[in-house]
Amino acid sequence: MSNTKFWASAPQIQNLRQKEGFEGSQSLRDRRAAVFFEISSRAAKVESLPTSWRHPLAWSILLELYRARLELEVASVKTIQIASGGASATVIRHIDALEQSGWVNRDRNADDARVTNLTLSQASIQVLNQWADQRAAKLQTLSSCNH
Repeated sequence: MSNTKFWASAPQIQNLRQKEGFEGSQSLRDRRAAVFFEISSRAAKVESLPTSWRHPLAWSILLELYRARLELEVASVKTIQIASGGASATVIRHIDALEQSGWVNRDRNADDARVTNLTLSQASIQVLNQWADQRAAKLQTLSSCNH
């Protein structure tokens, strides 16, 4: 059995690179970095985040709440539902689970009682800050390797 890492011969790979238009350019390195970053992001999520956060929709909800916090925005259930792209009932179910686990808080909007705002709990902020710091460091490393 061969230890060859490639699915094609070296001349075939060279031909593919030329055909795809990234031979001798930054594109190949950029594409590899993007794929590597995505794969390492998935691995980091599994390794460093609580189990209840690993569902793609729960993760989208938490990231959108974190983004809103960083941007000093108010996030309502409706804005989170729209941003996450999930069905309303499914998003509510995930918000319920995250709230019961102590990761998010719900509060009635002071100006409109029909609106429910969501915020991250202190525990989730701490976990997300650590995660973001790790991801930023990884992104910086990848960026410096590409230039």
